[in-house]
Formats: sequence, C-alpha cells, structure tokens
Amino acid sequence: MEKRKLLIIVISAGFLLAGLALLYIISDFDLRAKLLAKLFDYPTVSYVSASPADEGLDPEALNRLANTMFDQRTNAFLVVRGGKLVYEQYSKTHGVNKVHYTAAMAKAISGITTLLVCTTEGYLSLDDPLWKYYPKIK
Repeated sequence: MEKRKLLIIVISAGFLLAGLALLYIISDFDLRAKLLAKLFDYPTVSYVSASPADEGLDPEALNRLANTMFDQRTNAFLVVRGGKLVYEQYSKTHGVNKVHYTAAMAKAISGITTLLVCTTEGYLSLDDPLWKYYPKIK
C-alpha cells in the first residue's frame, strides 16, 4: 500500500510536468497564457501597500536591484515585507494584468511538494544517501 501511494504521487507529478512541457512547446507566449488561463482559475491576491522606507528598506537600492534583474531578463519584481507590498516593478514587456509563464517555478513547486509528502509519509528521509534510492551511482 505504501509503494502504491508513492507511485501515485510520482505519476501525478510526472503528468503535471508533462503538461507544463507541452505548454512550453507552444512558442506563442500569448497563446500559452490564454491556455493556462482557461486551465486554471487564477486567484486574486491583494496586499496592503506601504512605502519601502516605512518598512525599513531603501527605495533606491530596490530600484537598482530591479534594474539589474531586468537586465538579466526578469519580468516582474515584487517585494512583500510584513504582509505589505512595498515594491512592485515590471519590465517594459510585462505588467500587472499580463499572465506570466511560470513553468520553471511550477517544476520546483511540484518537486518540493512531492519531496515533502514523501518525507512526511516516511517514504524517504532527507538524511538518507542518494545511492539508497539510485544505486547506480554508488
């Protein structure tokens, strides 16, 4: 029974990743965004706003960091501190009302979630050596 649960978790994560990979193949970003919007009901999140200075942050340092990140192809940069939105900036090609493609983030979230479930259910331990689960590398 325990192996069956683990198998179900791994297969579910695999289907999620396969679906995301299929969406990645679609080269038209706007088409991908529309397909994702139809698949998922995106939640609306709202934050109370505050100035960076009110939360102990340097606004100029945040501007410099945002510009550096945008030079590295970052599309959105938001800082939430103490439950308050203190900084929000977008690249020239993106904005608050544009759906963002998040496959890389989704892979990380699904992988971490699978790892946490497997650890919580006792299928693996973070202290175990990798070769216990993948003997070819021993």
